[in-house]
Amino acid sequence: MISRRGMPAENPWTGRRGPRRPLRGMSGVEGGQLQRAVDLLRAYATVVFDLDGTLVRLRVDWGDAQADLGRITRRFGKESAGRTIWEMLREATGEEASALDQALRTYEMEGGARAMRLPIADVLSRLGEGAVGVVTLNCHACAEEALRSTGLSGFIGAIVARGDTTRLKPDPEPLLVCIQELGGEPGNAVFVGDRARDRETAEAAGTAFLAVNDLLREATRGES
Repeated sequence: MISRRGMPAENPWTGRRGPRRPLRGMSGVEGGQLQRAVDLLRAYATVVFDLDGTLVRLRVDWGDAQADLGRITRRFGKESAGRTIWEMLREATGEEASALDQALRTYEMEGGARAMRLPIADVLSRLGEGAVGVVTLNCHACAEEALRSTGLSGFIGAIVARGDTTRLKPDPEPLLVCIQELGGEPGNAVFVGDRARDRETAEAAGTAFLAVNDLLREATRGES
């Protein structure tokens, strides 16, 4: 993740510089390994995925987005130095919140249109008629565009994104709302994600959690 200024971009959710690091190292899925991953997920009646870093990779210049949102925050008389995109969004209200959200949506929509499909997305076509949803910090339109552009829209029964609920991950509200929309129960649901925040969300909601790369590794282990 490199900004146009040539420096590693600060991750909007963590505040760290450099690429977003998943909970474990990424690997691919193929053949029997894919079916093994599907079987692991079918142990649950409801399966919910995180979006960016799990099913797809949004091609967003987070460095430029951070700079633009920082300028907006300063325009409202607040300090932006040392604050992540997430912190600016969470702490803003009224006109500032609307301006920040709209600015971020511009970046997200561009990134969603150019999203890259990630390996675990291949399980979606094999989950059949199971209840499958997405919970994301990105805006709803971005999530829809990213799923459309990567050919995944038809496999998703519910999307709960930024703006769809009062609170965002790691608060359990978005995950619980998604499970409810899918007709499921937290005790028989699993949340698949790439971040510690996703694990915290699942624990707070009372659902199982699978780190996406642990799932990939477990699928590989099952192919012996």
